[in-house]
Amino acid sequence: EVEKLRRDVVEDKLDLIVLAEWFNVEQMRRLRFYDDNTRSWWTPPVGGGNVPALNDLLAPHGIALSDHVVHGSNWQPDGYNGGRLCFC
Repeated sequence: EVEKLRRDVVEDKLDLIVLAEWFNVEQMRRLRFYDDNTRSWWTPPVGGGNVPALNDLLAPHGIALSDHVVHGSNWQPDGYNGGRLCFC
């Protein structure tokens, strides 16, 4: 798959857009919860997307997704629509 994608992008000029969900081991540990049905503690096995596998796929193109988590808030004056994208 990795070589096929590299060939398609480099030789056949395939456009590539990558969208991924979050993946952060520390966040997964924080999402641990007690399941009353099984009476045991659960930790998510994956954090949304398989970012490590995507990084393997994208490595030949010099692209890597990080596991950096951004926390924050977005404030805009009433009625303002600047068309910005906010990660909150």
